[in-house]
Amino acid sequence: MNTAVLHLPPLSKVDLLAGLVRWRTRANARRRARAARQELSALGQRDFSDLGVGRSEMDYWLESDANGAQLPRR
Repeated sequence: MNTAVLHLPPLSKVDLLAGLVRWRTRANARRRARAARQELSALGQRDFSDLGVGRSEMDYWLESDANGAQLPRR
C-alpha cells in the first residue's frame, strides 16, 4: 500500500492561540450579522424608506464596516 506523508510546519502555542482568537472573532461577527439580519428582515418597506436604504441593500450594509469598506469574507 502506498501512503502519502503529510509534512506540516511546526505550530507553536502562540500561533495556535492567535488562530483560535481570529476564529472566535469571526464567529462572533457572523453571529452579530445573523442577529442583525433577522431584526432587519422584520422591518417593512416603509421602515427601510425611513432609514434611506432599500431592502436589497441589507446584505451590503451588514457586510461593510463603518467606513463602507467591504469586510473580508474569511
